[in-house]
Formats: sequence, C-alpha cells, structure tokens
Amino acid sequence: MGTSTYSLDIRLNTDSYLASGIQFYISTTPADALTYGATPFTVLNNPFTSGDLGLAPSGGSTVNSGNQSAFFKGGSPDYPAFSTNAIATLQFNTASLAGGTYVFTPVGVEFTGSTSGGAPVDLTTFASPDTFSLQVIPEPGSCALLGAGGWALISFRKQRSRPRRCAKT
Repeated sequence: MGTSTYSLDIRLNTDSYLASGIQFYISTTPADALTYGATPFTVLNNPFTSGDLGLAPSGGSTVNSGNQSAFFKGGSPDYPAFSTNAIATLQFNTASLAGGTYVFTPVGVEFTGSTSGGAPVDLTTFASPDTFSLQVIPEPGSCALLGAGGWALISFRKQRSRPRRCAKT
C-alpha cells in the first residue's frame, strides 16, 4: 500500500545576519488541491525550537488558504546566523490527490534581524524561493486491480463475439 503523506523540508539561509523572526507560507499549483497532514509542522531545532513557533497551519487545513508559519525569538539575543539549514518539515496529505504533478513553492519568506553591530535590518530577500514538484501515481495494488479488470473485460468481450453453435437435436 502506498503512502498517503508527502514531507517537505524547509531550508533557509540568513545570509550571515542574526535573525529575530521568520514568516512564510506554501503555495501549490494547482491551488487548493492539497491539505496539510495530521502533524503539519515539525520543528527541527536548528536554530529554531518548537517553543519559538508562534504560528503554524492546523492539521487538515487547505494549503493555499492563508496558512502561514512563523518563528519568533521571544527575547534577546537574536538567533545566530545560519546557512542552508533545514529548519522544519511540512507534511501534506496526499491520500485524496488524483494522479498528476503538483508544485510546492515557499512564498513570502521574511526575516527581521540585526547586524553584528546591532543595527536592525529587514532580510526580505535573503534567499530566492525554490519550487518542488510532487508527482502522484496510483499505488501498485490499484494498478494491478485496474489491469486485472481490463483483462477480464477483454476476455469477456472475446467470448461474447464468438459465434454460438447450436446443438442438433
């Protein structure tokens, strides 16, 4: 039996700046085709911890309906600078998706932070968003069942197309 979830790691880079917060959301193509899994957001504790998570989508909610994720540092000091860390894993429910290709795009990534000298800076373009594709294919059991059904239908049609012989009395 195939899996009914898809997981996506979110990797970010603060471009050597200290950071006090981040906010982002995921957009999908086609829109509104996907929902979050039962555990939509797992914090990977580097450098953000689950205690820093101020906003996260709820399980089963539609992905494109304004479900944002946000980490905020409660107090001083800011988060240390980091590069290409996987900070969290998002989980999506794929059980009801039809076969096809779906595109995930992290959007609206925004950091607020400060330089090592303490001057505040907005890091709205710290990294370009990447796009990820998911191709949904039917599970092998479904394919086998469809194949067996097709074979049975062809066999049935062949038997019906043969001329019938009448028994002589």
